[in-house]
Amino acid sequence: MDLAESLPPVWGDAQHLEHVVVNLVVNALEALPDAGCGVRVSTRYVPEDHGLVLEIADQGVGIAPQHLARLCDPFFTTKAARGGTGLGLAITATLVHAHSGRLTFHSAPGQGTCVCVTLPSADSTRTAAAARSAEAR
Repeated sequence: MDLAESLPPVWGDAQHLEHVVVNLVVNALEALPDAGCGVRVSTRYVPEDHGLVLEIADQGVGIAPQHLARLCDPFFTTKAARGGTGLGLAITATLVHAHSGRLTFHSAPGQGTCVCVTLPSADSTRTAAAARSAEAR
């Protein structure tokens, strides 16, 4: 764990954001080939983007390049043999996007996977909403 101190708040549904974190951590743990491998969870603030970043990186089996673009498609799974339904990342992506966030994946077979969730800080969300409101007038 490498959690930044004094992160700005994020507007959102705590239960939905918890679901995002739990699903991504469980996926990372399931990708580990053995107990000697690990998962790193980190957070940081990116001032120029006014965004909070949650990064979950595993030392797992990685994801084939041809699968990366489809990871968040409903019912697409690389874990069918182990009971995967293909809904976890689809739901996670929907929740992240509902919070005006981004979900990105970096992976290579045999080299693990890094998932980044970027969410706007509450101040940037409020500023953007005020600008949209002013434009509507």
